[in-house]
Formats: sequence, C-alpha cells, structure tokens
Amino acid sequence: MKSKSYIKFDYKLDRPSTIYIKPTCDNENKVCGAKGSPIYYMSSGEGYTYFMLLKPDTITGFRYSVRAVGDDEPTKGAYISMGDNVKALTK
Repeated sequence: MKSKSYIKFDYKLDRPSTIYIKPTCDNENKVCGAKGSPIYYMSSGEGYTYFMLLKPDTITGFRYSVRAVGDDEPTKGAYISMGDNVKALTK
C-alpha cells in the first residue's frame, strides 16, 4: 500500500531526545491519503500531528527529513537526512 503521508524527525543535537512522527499534507495538520487506508487521524497539539494504524500492515512510500529542533533552516554541520523509503510496521 502506498502512502502520501510525510514523516518528519526533529531532534536536539546536544542530547538524546524523543523522535516525533508528523504526517502532513502540504504542511497542513491532516493525513494525506487517509481515505480508504488503515491510517487514522487521532489528535494534534504543540505543532505535532499523531496517527495510528488500525490494522497490522506495512506502509511504504513515506518521505522524511531530519533536522535540529528550533532551527528554521538546517544547521551547517548538523546531521541532515532526507529520504522516501521509510516503512511503518504495526504488530
């Protein structure tokens, strides 16, 4: 199953921190391609959107980016990663 959801990882470089998953649709707080898929919109707050998968499944086709928290633009020298081959697996 293909997904148009986007995953964004924000983290702090100076210490370990939680990774947040944020599915977005053109920077809106909603899940793209949710109609007819096992993705269910749950809630949003503090700038993050949360979702769950309603049945065991492997969803591919996510796009993600990694950047330092609080930076509008990627920090020079910081670890920045982007890709579109992420899988989300429920048990």
